[in-house]
Amino acid sequence: MTLFRSMLKWSLPALFVFLLAGLSLEGSTRASSMQPPLPTPPPEVGISQAEQDRVREMILALETQGLEKMNVPEYHARGLKGAGVSIAVLDLGFSGLQKRITEGELPPDVVRLTYDGDTGKWTEGVDDIADDPDTPCDEGQSHGTAVAEVVYDIAPEAKLYVVHLKNSDATNMRPLLEKLRDEGVRIVSASLSWPIWRGDG
Repeated sequence: MTLFRSMLKWSLPALFVFLLAGLSLEGSTRASSMQPPLPTPPPEVGISQAEQDRVREMILALETQGLEKMNVPEYHARGLKGAGVSIAVLDLGFSGLQKRITEGELPPDVVRLTYDGDTGKWTEGVDDIADDPDTPCDEGQSHGTAVAEVVYDIAPEAKLYVVHLKNSDATNMRPLLEKLRDEGVRIVSASLSWPIWRGDG
């Protein structure tokens, strides 16, 4: 009798625990079966090379958006396309510049300069900013190339300069601007800003 009571004393709580575990498992199984199935991911769509080439040609055929809003076609129809004017685009990077020249999106006679604000000197040619070890950027900057394309769309007969700025800010660009003035440049595009103030209001 004592053995039976001892077995009963331990088996009843164990049976109760197993019963609770079983109910809990059944409830979670029922809940999971009531949830909607996960959607099947769409199959990967392959784009043929011909389609890629067609889209690329469409993009290359596009002109700068907004030319009509600036009445550029009207000026072009009158023969006003920037002939005799020199325009410089100053920027931090001209990634893809040669590719755009080859594609006809920029003129082949673009004057390319690099200006170093630390030395106040300039050299011929432009570098992709990714080649500059001091840059915080991981990839080449194409902003300057895009700006040059806009300028060229507006004034296709102007003489175009592109100037890659290194170590430059608003306080050390005077030698560059004087150089451009001496070259006959009268219009300078610089889509840039520099925090030369404390920034506390």
